Amino acid sequence: YGCLIDGNDVLWSVANGSGLYRHDIPANDVPSFHPAASAYGVGINPCDGSIWVSSRGTSSEPAFGVISQNVLRQFDSAGTLIGACAQPGFAQGLCVDQNGDVWVAGGGDVWRFDSACNLIATVSAGISGTTGCAVDQNGDIWASDQVSHSAVRINPVTLATTPTSLGFGASPYNYSDMTGFVTLGAADTIACAIAGTN
Repeated sequence: YGCLIDGNDVLWSVANGSGLYRHDIPANDVPSFHPAASAYGVGINPCDGSIWVSSRGTSSEPAFGVISQNVLRQFDSAGTLIGACAQPGFAQGLCVDQNGDVWVAGGGDVWRFDSACNLIATVSAGISGTTGCAVDQNGDIWASDQVSHSAVRINPVTLATTPTSLGFGASPYNYSDMTGFVTLGAADTIACAIAGTN
């Protein structure tokens, strides 16, 4: 589930709940596999190029103190697991904003983690089936809801939500970037440094 291409033309793809594939397109290498039980959504941190993966089920990362919980994982650009923390519940899509904060859609909530994997906010989206999460060009966070045929915009400063009906039958099922925020450019460390996040 989920697939992105980073600024170095490396393709990252979640392998149906079992892990993460990394394929260097210019090198035409054999894709490498990186285990991540219950993996689902994938996002790229625009500040440092790290890859974040949400989980939709219980797993463990004992080296990071996470045992039998839903796990949010961080991989470096080579595919090495460099961080993990517990998610409050099962999740699907995720996105990473221009400050390096990770937003994870799960149940009817959207969880916000800082780049050190600390849970810093829970936004009750007022919906029941959040499947996806994305950042728009204004820095607002969008969560899609397959059950209520809607999307919710979240102001990242105030955490206020604005629901938008997409019409009956829309059933948006997005779990990776759906706004185009993730670009083919390399990690923008200058902009992140200016924002005070790098």
